[in-house]
Amino acid sequence: MNYFYYFTGDLPNYLKISINSLLTVDEEAKIYLCSDNNPKYKNIDYLNPLDLQSSVTKEFIDLDIYKNTAYEKNLNPLWYSSILRIFAISDFLKYTQLNETVHFDSDVIVYKPFEDLKNCLSNDAINITKLSADRLIFGYSFIQNFKIIEKVCIEIIEYFKSDNYLDNEYYKKHPLNEMEVLGKIQQKLPMLFKLLPDLPYGNQGTVFDPAGYGQYLGGTFNNPKKWYKKQQPILDHSVGQEISSKRIRVGFKGNTPFVNYNEKKIPIANLHIHSKDLYKFKPKNYREFI
Repeated sequence: MNYFYYFTGDLPNYLKISINSLLTVDEEAKIYLCSDNNPKYKNIDYLNPLDLQSSVTKEFIDLDIYKNTAYEKNLNPLWYSSILRIFAISDFLKYTQLNETVHFDSDVIVYKPFEDLKNCLSNDAINITKLSADRLIFGYSFIQNFKIIEKVCIEIIEYFKSDNYLDNEYYKKHPLNEMEVLGKIQQKLPMLFKLLPDLPYGNQGTVFDPAGYGQYLGGTFNNPKKWYKKQQPILDHSVGQEISSKRIRVGFKGNTPFVNYNEKKIPIANLHIHSKDLYKFKPKNYREFI
């Protein structure tokens, strides 16, 4: 399977742990790193985002959507980079003429190979994790159809060009991030998305972590710790609400994350480690490839 990483700026050490973890668990992984810095990692195909840029991406860049806001790219590059990466995924598939790719944030560890997860995935939608009722997040995603991700990019452009956004004083003070924009598009065009199971209700053999499991186990970037207390901000997340309700319990044992529900242990396919302490959550038999 093709895996697409996207990162701008200085590459953090935790990115290497994420990549090494992926290569540990998925021998069939073909990894592409799209970045404005070329680290010359072994076993990785490097791509410069400027080489990939399509006319759709250039149109989005020209909008300069966060100009004069708290998310202005020179002041707070994270949010601009996060939304631009959606366009980079589309450009990557178009440029390479590949049919499919997996993508997730650079602070994610994957514990299962694609072959073990493919039965959870759809071939005609963007498979993605849902953080809350109105936010989607790249805890894990699978895209097989270039036309669908390109359609999402066009919808993002149309949304930001609309009078509802440009003339709204609220958004000038509280600009939308990529999770919120994707949530709005999913509400408008639900057929473009398949929401991956994040809770063990039903017959799921595996669940995916949008962010709540990783934050419960590892804390946040500003407050890293091993275990969360109930008053922590995971209550903003669907998974966090269920953990706090005690309907489910979460564990990490033998280098494997799981959810306890109805006296069963359901494996978690990935962990989104907001604290960036990925070294605490390496998979079994972790090896360094890069």
